[in-house]
Amino acid sequence: MSVSSTLGTGLAELTRADAGLRSCPEFIAALNDYLGLMHRWNQRFNLTAVKTLDEMVSRHLLDSLTLVPYVTGAEVIDVGSGAGLPGIPLALNFPEKHFVLLDASGKKTRFLTQVKIELGLHNVEVVQSRVESLRDRKFDQVVCRAFRQPLDIYPSLAHLLKPSGNILAMISRFDKALAVSLSTCDYIFRHQRLRVPFMNSERGLLIIEDSKARS
Repeated sequence: MSVSSTLGTGLAELTRADAGLRSCPEFIAALNDYLGLMHRWNQRFNLTAVKTLDEMVSRHLLDSLTLVPYVTGAEVIDVGSGAGLPGIPLALNFPEKHFVLLDASGKKTRFLTQVKIELGLHNVEVVQSRVESLRDRKFDQVVCRAFRQPLDIYPSLAHLLKPSGNILAMISRFDKALAVSLSTCDYIFRHQRLRVPFMNSERGLLIIEDSKARS
């Protein structure tokens, strides 16, 4: 199966599961353009450990787009965006929302700036900073992939949230021990399994918010 066919088939599967995913030719063309940029830059700058186009489709593009049903805020920050994941695919799907792509690496923010320019992403803002240094802005939602430790997610990112905001944290494994540990914390969480086309490994989402937001 060609890369374009893999992407098209994967998007069709995600669309059947969620009506919020765009399916117009312009969206698919933009994803392909982003994929090409990521692949070319990765050969020189090692943006991601995933090297082949096929793997990038499933492990990066489709994986990121599984978040579409959960992105409800108007202002979203992607923490540790790296090569723009999940922020760029989400920004392409939601042109009406504003996305901040945050990363401490100059190499990666240069790439993100180039993507923004070449794809004409007026709803994307690239910020080079460490997350703990960004203290003057608040967002409706914080998204992140592969955060270092699930128990560190809320304490490390809560300062970025508006009072009614939440964190969408993608994780690989959710077991009983993690559930018990999270249940002792002073915030509300729920776990959602994610089904990523062409991926057999476990994928999940933690949706985290301040317990005061529910009171």
